[in-house]
Amino acid sequence: MGILDRLASVLSGKSAAGHDENVYWLYVQCSACGEKIKVRVNLTSDLLQNYDEAGGISGYELHKEILGQRCFKLIYAHLTFDRQRKVTGHEILGARLLTRQEFE
Repeated sequence: MGILDRLASVLSGKSAAGHDENVYWLYVQCSACGEKIKVRVNLTSDLLQNYDEAGGISGYELHKEILGQRCFKLIYAHLTFDRQRKVTGHEILGARLLTRQEFE
């Protein structure tokens, strides 16, 4: 990898392998119609900050409404993240959470 490639990866937020470290992919399957839906979550702008008593960031939350293309049933996703933006919990209403392998 040349210096220009490294500079481009730093500026774009992507690692050398082309993986965007600021993106989390959420995969769900609608309970009503069975449609599999892939949702892009931007970890720098889509998350809400949670604070501890001292005023420091204790973690993050995501509230997302998802609408597929087959039916008009809304899917509600609530995910919690730790301070390093790793998923620590989830609650999905109207769908079931899928792994990437199940989605594909």
